[in-house]
Amino acid sequence: MAKRSLLGVVALSVTAAVTLTACGEDTKADAKVARDSVSASASPTTPLKNLAPAEIAAKSRLAMTKLRSFQVKGTGTVGGKKMTLNVAVAGKGNCLGTIGVKGGTGQVRWYGGYTYMTGDRRFWHALVGEEAGATPQQVDAFVDWLDGRWLRKPAGGTGANKAFPFCDAAALFPKDSSDSGLTRGADTEVNRTRGVTLTGGDGATARTLVVAAEGEPYYLRTSIKGGELPQTFEYSGFNKPLTLGPPPIANAIDGTQQQR
Repeated sequence: MAKRSLLGVVALSVTAAVTLTACGEDTKADAKVARDSVSASASPTTPLKNLAPAEIAAKSRLAMTKLRSFQVKGTGTVGGKKMTLNVAVAGKGNCLGTIGVKGGTGQVRWYGGYTYMTGDRRFWHALVGEEAGATPQQVDAFVDWLDGRWLRKPAGGTGANKAFPFCDAAALFPKDSSDSGLTRGADTEVNRTRGVTLTGGDGATARTLVVAAEGEPYYLRTSIKGGELPQTFEYSGFNKPLTLGPPPIANAIDGTQQQR
């Protein structure tokens, strides 16, 4: 099997991991709803007071798309594989993070219009595995080829690589058509920050969104239980200084070339 085919499996697997949080059906932030939801009874310190759940969701989504930087970390399951994710985002098109799967750890960076990936042997084995239809010998040879090297691909191309949304907050926090069914629960705390709890679901899945109750209504936690993509993510580091750059790429592999 061509290495190019195996590279495609890697791209699809990492795409699935980093798109876990982007579960909405409408990819445009609903800024109008957020603007219209400003209540005369709400103060600058309690911006969500007396707002409907759907209005809170729209307002918080808009706040997230305006951030200069933030961090998201958590776990999710894709194709039966449990993955951990920890990503720092600094503006559209620039971010870095780690992905853990089946005891392996990988690093992913998006910078200067390119996606970079590297990882240990367990990481590459977990991503490729049997999904590519390759023999164990072919997979071992492919992992040997990648070992200690960075895979580099354009971040705005076509196919699987076009699906990476993690450096684009508008794509990461799309409008969700199920917002209208959200209900407000009891306030809670996430990392010592008081939050408003919104819950919803469609029978097969249960969705929870916790939004900061005071100050800017940033996401504190999102989770989905049940369904094909169960996940829990927490958000922090809002607008904190973050400097990113490309990795050492003297030994980078050009993922766009035909490798056999």
